[in-house]
Parts: sequence; C-alpha cells; structure tokens
Amino acid sequence: MIGEKEGIGEELGRGARSFAASEGCLEKSIQIKGLELPAYDPRGVKGLGFSYATSNRGGCHTRAYLVAPEILRKPKAIDPYTLAGKAGHTKIFQDRFAAVDSLVVCKFAFFGVGEEEYANILSAVTGVTYTSEDLMFVGERIWNVERLYNLREGFSKEDDILPA
Repeated sequence: MIGEKEGIGEELGRGARSFAASEGCLEKSIQIKGLELPAYDPRGVKGLGFSYATSNRGGCHTRAYLVAPEILRKPKAIDPYTLAGKAGHTKIFQDRFAAVDSLVVCKFAFFGVGEEEYANILSAVTGVTYTSEDLMFVGERIWNVERLYNLREGFSKEDDILPA
C-alpha cells in the first residue's frame, strides 16, 4: 500500500513524523528531525542516544558510531550506561566520521585504521601534507557547515532531543 500510495499507505509513505502529525500524536513518532531511529535502542547505549539527538540528519547511527566504543569496545571501551563524557566522545566521532565520509571510504575500516593513516592516504593522493589534526579539523568544519545548513532551514536545539 505504501509503494502504490493506496489508502493509509500514502500517508505512511511520508514517514513516521508526518503520519503521527496527521493523527494528532506527533510526540509518539520515534524519529529525530524526521528520520526514524535505526535498529539500535538508545536506552541501552547512552552515547548513541546523544549522537542520535545531535545528528545533523536526524536519528542516524552512522553519523557518530558510538556503538563502536560502547558495545564493540573499539577503539577503546567506554561505559554504555552513563552520559558522563559522552558529549566529548560524540563530538570526536561526529568530526571523525564527517571527515571519513568526505574521503569516500568505509567508516568500519576505522576499527583498524585511525586518523593518522587516513591523513597519510589523503596526503599521498592529493600531494598536500595532512596531519591527523588537519583531518579532524576538516571533519569539524564539515559538521559545522551541515549544522549551519540545518539552522538556515529552521532546525534548532529543540530538534536535538530523543523521542520519549
């Protein structure tokens, strides 16, 4: 019905946020910035929940993959059940993955390759010397430009919250 836009499928095809709003219960949609949450439940991985809320594209686990340190214990284990220190971890992962996404490489390779190796690869490909700090600065700039775009389009800090 969704694919054919038939009956209720037409409204459901517009996403959880739109459907819940049309039914008068927007607060019940499991989404952030209009993007439904993926498979990981943020109640058991607090940093991941923080990264969902502050993701520039909504409830996305690949914008700051805190599943890696919280669940997979890579590159270094952090406690999944506390928010202590998670703002800093989230910022680092957001900047890191913005940079990695701009390189068009698989972010899961980060389990074995760090910023220094990616900076060396970028230097070899471009002929410009990049350090790991340069790479993280590039990621931060990308993240900030995305955030500015969202602000221009009407998003605000009120959109940076998890659904109840």
